[in-house]
Amino acid sequence: MPTERYPRQTRWTGVPADGEDGIHFTEQNNLALGEALRDPVLRLV
Repeated sequence: MPTERYPRQTRWTGVPADGEDGIHFTEQNNLALGEALRDPVLRLV
């Protein structure tokens, strides 16, 4: 999945990006995952 299709601002809003499987992140998890998952990891998602 190309990263352009899943920009960071879209991925961490809690709303599934176009083409995602409806995975929702809570606002609290956004902060934790945002710290743990950086660009190299996001490219593999």
